[in-house]
Amino acid sequence: CVFPDKKHTSTIVMEKLPAALPVLGLGDGVMLQLSSCPGVPRNGHPEEELGIISCGVRDQAPLWQHQARFVLGAEARDSNIEGLEESDFVGSTVPSSSDVTNDGQDHSRLVPGLLVVHVVTASARAPAQKSMNDSVGDGEAADQGEWYGKAVRATHEVVLPSRKDADAWAAAIVKWANPRIRTIHCIVNPNSGKGRGRRVWEDFVAPVLRLSPHIVHLYETKGPGDVSEYCNQISVDKDVIVAAIGGDGTMHEVLNALMQREDAERGLFTICFVPAGSANAMSHMVGMGDAATAAWALAKGRQLSMDLFAFYQGVWSTTDFEATSAPRYGFLSVTQGLIADIDIDSESLRCCGESRFTAYAVAKIMCCCCCCWCAPVHARTKYSSRIRYLEAGTPVTGSSLAERKPPRAPSHKPDSPGWQEWQGNLQFFNLMAAPALDKKMKLSPEKRFDDATLHLQWMRPTCMCSLVGEFSRMEASTHLNRSGWEQRGVVAVCVDDLQPDSKVVVDGERAADGKSWQAEVLPAYVNVIVGSGPLQVFGGRADQVRLAEI
Repeated sequence: CVFPDKKHTSTIVMEKLPAALPVLGLGDGVMLQLSSCPGVPRNGHPEEELGIISCGVRDQAPLWQHQARFVLGAEARDSNIEGLEESDFVGSTVPSSSDVTNDGQDHSRLVPGLLVVHVVTASARAPAQKSMNDSVGDGEAADQGEWYGKAVRATHEVVLPSRKDADAWAAAIVKWANPRIRTIHCIVNPNSGKGRGRRVWEDFVAPVLRLSPHIVHLYETKGPGDVSEYCNQISVDKDVIVAAIGGDGTMHEVLNALMQREDAERGLFTICFVPAGSANAMSHMVGMGDAATAAWALAKGRQLSMDLFAFYQGVWSTTDFEATSAPRYGFLSVTQGLIADIDIDSESLRCCGESRFTAYAVAKIMCCCCCCWCAPVHARTKYSSRIRYLEAGTPVTGSSLAERKPPRAPSHKPDSPGWQEWQGNLQFFNLMAAPALDKKMKLSPEKRFDDATLHLQWMRPTCMCSLVGEFSRMEASTHLNRSGWEQRGVVAVCVDDLQPDSKVVVDGERAADGKSWQAEVLPAYVNVIVGSGPLQVFGGRADQVRLAEI
């Protein structure tokens, strides 16, 4: 990075400006400093910090300082400060065309430059600021201390002798704070989550990305299938980020479009969840469950590898798998039983946002006794299934789960050695690739996004009175301690013998009802943009950015 004064040392670059700053009440000048050495590592962030920017009076403690990962960028503006005299600035400036007014006189020294530095911190650790703060969090953030620390945006204003100085510093800070310039494709679903998709883009994401040097492309969805067409047309490499501004369903469509590309392979795609939907489960778990935090994380581009799973519907013949539909790829869950019914049947209440799930769950449980004759599907709370599964750690041969290209058919046959089986009626069925279905319901709190397993859960039928409290126990993550619940860590699952109208839901999206299906884990298949860490969904690890790689 070339800094304004062109002076380099091994660790520090400094610019001293002997200018009076009446606005800040400083009579002895100000010091801007960029440190090119890593800052003090925080827990879970070894070698991550790329330097420190600070501002203060010479020989005094800094007014403020921030690590590179918290700096979004900077911009320069003309500073119109009343009461400034030519004697307030020491030294001369180089006139520009904008400095010469109609009277032909040079007024450059009377129009100082205003350097505005934009930073973001997690609110739990936000330092006291000496300049204007602007908390821009959207109401989707989880409670403090749950999944992540909510982002708080702040600006620091520094008056410099001229606009030219401010422009030079702004360019240097932007380059220093964003060492890796990337291409970002922002796919906006305008109908997601009460129609918030477009507002999240305009009010949060776009203003932040404008402060960065990244190359940004915007695409607004218009109808079913156009996301797939767009994702097939774009060029993708490891410097490209595809961000879905919507709910988990929007990213499910984006991910499947990417995975169906001919050049798809393990580790090629980097995706980003920007919350604008009803549940926004994945955004919360990767540390960016509100729009402001997600915009910051997207601009900074910190990423980790995440597991996926492949989902196939079809039946096994004697030797081959006969697919009834194209394979799908997911990141969240496969559900059947009560949760699947509630998820799909509450679609008519989508305008209510996240509360639609609770409202329909109450309606289903409380009304089933009255509706068992006139609406048997709505009243049903028991579901027949045969579950076959291959537990993690079971020795297998011929697995293609670690292959570079996405698998298009199952790798394991469920009657092979090592598979186990359960058959009967159940009420809840969850195959979890993530710890939670939304920001509250942590069905599998020990699940990690990088543990190369899926958590298989099911519950045998219980009485209707117990069902009312079962949802509360699932939110409190105490349900697995009760009798009737089973959980296994697996790498593959095959489910058949379903009722013809039994719903199957993948990442909140409806698959074919009543069809046999199989799912298998795909370890470390995509990169995901993450927020402030350390993150519990990655076992407490945060982004292991190596300076040499950058």
